[in-house]
Amino acid sequence: MLNKKYSFVLIGSILLTTIISIGVNAEENNISEEKRQVISTNCQTAQVTLQQIEYNDAADRVNRGQGYETILNKYMTPLNVRVTGSQNHASTAATLTDITARYQQALKTFKKNYDNYDDSITKTTHFNCSKKPENFYNLLDITRQEREKLNENITALDQLAAEYIEAVSKFKDSL
Repeated sequence: MLNKKYSFVLIGSILLTTIISIGVNAEENNISEEKRQVISTNCQTAQVTLQQIEYNDAADRVNRGQGYETILNKYMTPLNVRVTGSQNHASTAATLTDITARYQQALKTFKKNYDNYDDSITKTTHFNCSKKPENFYNLLDITRQEREKLNENITALDQLAAEYIEAVSKFKDSL
């Protein structure tokens, strides 16, 4: 069962790659009839794959979001409150608070970008791609760009968490 799922996703990914790699110029919508036909013929299979990706991404989004919220609410915020309450550690409190503020902003951006990505992938999976393959390609490209933004957000959140851990470690060593 699991192998069928991965085979399905792999085949779908190959089809998506094929559609994307045909060299459609998204800005000009100027494609040959042959390339238009390739997109039109394969787009419904690509949409099924996108639906599976969307389903898997939703679960991943929930898990990541909960993890990021846990880091913020159960670790960063309580420690910041404790350190800020101590007059002797003003520099550390400022550092931790700054990292936490940037983390909160990155988390807010992640949530906003995920909503944009989800809207984009939903629109792409429900678009009548057989009739307007150029528009389908444009939607697919927008979805890819939104997904890249999410990847950047995840990297930023991970880096901020690591920066916070490093600051806490330095604080611990100074005690």
